[in-house]
Amino acid sequence: MMKRMLSLLSALFMLIACAQAETPVIPYYSLYPGTLDGNAWVEIPNEYESFILEMSYPFAYVSADGSMSMESTAILAYIPKNHLFRRTDADVSDFVSNARQVLGGADVTEVSTVLERYEINDLPAVRVDMTGQGYEMIWVADGGDLYFVMYPLADEAFAANMREIASTLHLVKAKTAPSCNTDDYEYTADESGVTITRYIGDKHRVAVPEEIDGKPVVALAEKAFYEAGVTWVSIPDSVRDIGDFCFSGCDRLQTLHLPQGLTELPSAMLESCFRLLDLDIPDSVLAIGEGVFWGNFYLTELRLPASLQTLAGMNFVMAHSLEKIIVPEDNACFTTLDDGAVLLGDDGKRFIHYCVNQERTSYTIPEGVESVDAFAFMDMGALTEVVVPEGVKSINAGALLHAYRLSRLTLPASAVELGGGEDGGIGQIAGSATIIAPAGSAAQAYAEQFKLKFEAAPAADKTNDSEEMK
Repeated sequence: MMKRMLSLLSALFMLIACAQAETPVIPYYSLYPGTLDGNAWVEIPNEYESFILEMSYPFAYVSADGSMSMESTAILAYIPKNHLFRRTDADVSDFVSNARQVLGGADVTEVSTVLERYEINDLPAVRVDMTGQGYEMIWVADGGDLYFVMYPLADEAFAANMREIASTLHLVKAKTAPSCNTDDYEYTADESGVTITRYIGDKHRVAVPEEIDGKPVVALAEKAFYEAGVTWVSIPDSVRDIGDFCFSGCDRLQTLHLPQGLTELPSAMLESCFRLLDLDIPDSVLAIGEGVFWGNFYLTELRLPASLQTLAGMNFVMAHSLEKIIVPEDNACFTTLDDGAVLLGDDGKRFIHYCVNQERTSYTIPEGVESVDAFAFMDMGALTEVVVPEGVKSINAGALLHAYRLSRLTLPASAVELGGGEDGGIGQIAGSATIIAPAGSAAQAYAEQFKLKFEAAPAADKTNDSEEMK
């Protein structure tokens, strides 16, 4: 068995050089989400290297400190139910045969000994020692589909980390039925139906019931799932109302299925859902409240529905991985620029968000913008210069918060509302930033108030204007 393992590893290592995966690193966070097959996710420490290999079944590699030695490299793999193995897949086929035995109840097989039986996100899991081989395997079953993690024991710290990584396995779609136990909820009921007031269960994957006591579940109250340990939640279409802060603090929630017919995402509904990866906003949603996506570190892409009419402020604070916002062409209230990297509203008059994961160092706000939202440029990514054109009247407090790389900010005479207060007005701009604006403007007063460098903008050339009038 060991020889076959070494043969398998050696063959796959040769492919790694051309197969390094693109994985987002989350600022202020020690982990990033690594995908195995587009459906299975694990969380990998930032200091590790991750690789994905395209094979007849998906393989991923995690290597400690970038080393590719067998003592510090683990394999993660997905093997679908009824997978037809090729002749060259004999090694993996043997592993699968062993997995079926231990998952079926065998404690000892010809090649392995069961060390632990438990659950990973409510899926059956078993950890085995591959007898005399110097490595362990963790098998997880989702119906007939199998996932495994294989890691050497030579480095105990690495082995312990791999056990922790395996415990984060999350499936966006799962064949095994989620929990739908009505005893897991506190609720109230009236003529219109049931309102769930609190989830009190201990399951990770949850399907909210459509009925309780013969009445339809029509609402989730404020903080109904507040700080619950759920990772996957599906809400039935019978639910029409969701309360403020409903999933706030669910820092393990990765997949959320919202009901069709929902018209509003209330304030802070998903605040601090750091790991949220998979979210589809129903086309029925008309309004998104304040701070709904605050702290959604893992969210890389967000589609706003065509129906959306209202988007409150502070929605993208600490959405550090957000690269693209998608707005359907038939949405009458919002639009995007730069392939979704910039979001505008109110016929282009409101500048809502600039996605920080961009390479450019200089950016000019589009003509026609009249206001810039709070936190619109928060953290700013690589930007060192921002130009605000004439016509912009207000830049809300915190719009340039943590703009530590900013060296030049050009402001127009029209910008008369520049945040305010002791927090640094439009942002806590580093002392090296220079404000460039007309002399005597509100921007000059702002620079003096917060002790920023100021440079008077060149006066407009009126000669050409006079010539044109002639």
